[in-house]
Amino acid sequence: MKAFAILLLALGAALSGQARAETLTLDTTGGWGALHQYHNVPTSDPATTVTMYIGATSMSLWFNDNVSDQFTGPYYGSGVGTVLTDPNGVQIFLTIDERTRRACTYSGRGQHCSTIWTLVDGTLDRPNAPIAQIAVPEVVGLDSASAIAAIEAIGLVATPQYVDDSTDANDTVIAVNPDVDTLVDPGSEVVVLIALAPLPPV
Repeated sequence: MKAFAILLLALGAALSGQARAETLTLDTTGGWGALHQYHNVPTSDPATTVTMYIGATSMSLWFNDNVSDQFTGPYYGSGVGTVLTDPNGVQIFLTIDERTRRACTYSGRGQHCSTIWTLVDGTLDRPNAPIAQIAVPEVVGLDSASAIAAIEAIGLVATPQYVDDSTDANDTVIAVNPDVDTLVDPGSEVVVLIALAPLPPV
């Protein structure tokens, strides 16, 4: 019974892992003169701006002033998503909606016309910044109250689960899931398997 319960807990943990991503929205911004560029575009994150240089079929993007960490990739046009990659292989997904207009100037030699670009809006999905993780503490062999207190003292959530067990002392922790020393995010659940000895015969 104890081994079966531990197996089910491990399987559940393996299936519950999810990748995290952050979605930023881009504010309306005028282009850089007649160039297809947007400089220091405000986003939904007050600490983050985006700069984009766009060519006929490719583009580059960087956050804040991190020009050396440019994301590059194809440009398919307004309203069409694209995947951009930085030098370390990190990828972001970008969709921008743009508007254009023709602007002409006149001189004695005739007129000169150029395209003026405006970023209407956009969305950008990027990986979240890494979170400092916590190691599951060694609590096997402790009584349930001490084990739960030790787990919750470091910012994790302890969930007790009792298992019929005739070999370990009653109320003793026999296993945890995730395993001891596994690195988990703050606030993660740690299931505490606790021995429940059968009642003595009457």
